[in-house]
Amino acid sequence: MFSIILNFLLHYLLVCNLERRSMDIQNILGDLKRERERIDRAISALEGLGSGRRRGRPSGSHAGAKRPRRHMSAASRKRISEMMKQRWAERKKKAKSS
Repeated sequence: MFSIILNFLLHYLLVCNLERRSMDIQNILGDLKRERERIDRAISALEGLGSGRRRGRPSGSHAGAKRPRRHMSAASRKRISEMMKQRWAERKKKAKSS
């Protein structure tokens, strides 16, 4: 009688162990499949970046639109120079009085 119970218990433990392993394998497979889907989405996104489409201004659209260089007349340079000298003198005066 004891051997029958022992055999039953051993059989039960083996079956439970196999079922537990099966559940673990199924869980692992599910995790791996989800990870594969995530990686596939990442690959698709990266491939989309290299498709040649750019955001913003099209390349070469500003190549022929170079503005001509502007020149300042001598009178304008002199006027600006005088204004800056006046500004620096005021700042220097304020610095001395503080």
